[in-house]
Parts: sequence; structure tokens; C-alpha cells
Amino acid sequence: VPFQGGIKINCVNTEGIIKAAVYNVQGKLINTLIVQPRMESKNIVWDGFNNNAKKVSNGCYVLQIQSREGNFVKSFMISN
Repeated sequence: VPFQGGIKINCVNTEGIIKAAVYNVQGKLINTLIVQPRMESKNIVWDGFNNNAKKVSNGCYVLQIQSREGNFVKSFMISN
């Protein structure tokens, strides 16, 4: 799925902490996102930046989400 600018996933009906990680196709960790259980919004939002606050380059990436309900993996493509 190509996208520009960011990605947002709504995690309704999810209990506890939600951990999400973005990896490049080589398996290198690009960014880690955590949604706390008491947060009003259960959205995972990634703005296209890495853990060092630098915009990532065009290419394929993998989003892995972990929660009590299970794991979810989605690949996507960035086209700036």
C-alpha cells in the first residue's frame, strides 16, 4: 500500500499496551511506537520519520503491531 506523509491505524477494542514497530525490508528497526492503555485515542500513527527524527527514504517498510489480542503485520511503500 503506497502512502505519503504518514500512516494511521485505529486499534479500537484493544486492551492494554499496544506496541508497534516499523522495519525496513532488511529487517532494521526504523521506529518504535507505543500506545498506553489509558490513552483516550487508540490510534497508531507513524509520521514517516525514524527514531532519530529523520525522514525515511522512499521504499518498502513493514509495520508490526503487538497487543494482547495478537500480532498484526502489514507491509507498505513510502513515496515522498
